[in-house]
Amino acid sequence: MPEFLRAQFEGGFALSPLTVAIRLVAAMILGGVVVFVYRRTRAAEDVVPSFMTTLLLLAILIAMVTQVIGDNVARAFSLVGALSIVRFRTVVRDTQDTAYVIFAVVVGMAAG
Repeated sequence: MPEFLRAQFEGGFALSPLTVAIRLVAAMILGGVVVFVYRRTRAAEDVVPSFMTTLLLLAILIAMVTQVIGDNVARAFSLVGALSIVRFRTVVRDTQDTAYVIFAVVVGMAAG
């Protein structure tokens, strides 16, 4: 195997299961904060329960992906390439909802 490829698979940092668990719990708590902010800033008739669940899960999933990527650029590009085939057909109802999605992604990246 060429040296430039071998370097990508060696010397990765290993995370202990406790560190991974702490980061995922932190992502869940911070995702809960995003859901709380969403719930408090929207009118009761505008709140969509499935969207709140999505925000929480999005924060946790982004934290997982961030931990998998670590500091490896090759892994980051391969995951982005793999995830780029996913298409979302659901239209976001309100432009504020897009801001909450971005908020959940940032929280997940920070926790991961």
